[in-house]
Amino acid sequence: MNPKMKSLAKTSLPILRDYDELQALQVAKEGITPSCGSATPCNGCCKMLINITLSEAAVILLNASSLVRVRRARLEEQVHLIRAYSPKSLEITKESGTEPLIDLANFYWQQQIPCAFLEDDGRCGIYEYRPQACREYLVINDPADCYNPDPVQTVQLVSIHALEEMQQEIRKLFWAAENGGPKLSPMPIMLLGLLRYA
Repeated sequence: MNPKMKSLAKTSLPILRDYDELQALQVAKEGITPSCGSATPCNGCCKMLINITLSEAAVILLNASSLVRVRRARLEEQVHLIRAYSPKSLEITKESGTEPLIDLANFYWQQQIPCAFLEDDGRCGIYEYRPQACREYLVINDPADCYNPDPVQTVQLVSIHALEEMQQEIRKLFWAAENGGPKLSPMPIMLLGLLRYA
């Protein structure tokens, strides 16, 4: 990995860990028991198309490069499916907004394609290095509800104001580090793109 990307990863990971600590404190303060991370962890959200920044991709690649290389075939299959469904640009910038990814995200969810890093036992293979979007979910309902084809009808997300503000600040910080490059792209595309130049 080139020195710039390595530096980006090394400065980004502590920010993600700080978010985890704040989230744990807020969850305890509000008496919330999330389904995610419980004794029988739910991985329903792990079939969603996650969009990540270059900073997040650098964190994953620096810290879990061997797993990324092992799962490369899965990532390539996902990229092929994404490109077949939507050959247009899938990068979110200030100009494009999130519109390019909404239809694709719905299609991806309907296909129930597991994340390339989801282990056979349902655990996350990159949990410590997972993207911000994966850290933000605070689902409180029965994990079985997360497998509903229309999760909007059944999934209850908890929103904690202090966390929302930090989420926005982290996004701004990661976006600013990318010097005008794509702000967000689907995780398989961003990781494989970075892997080519690592």
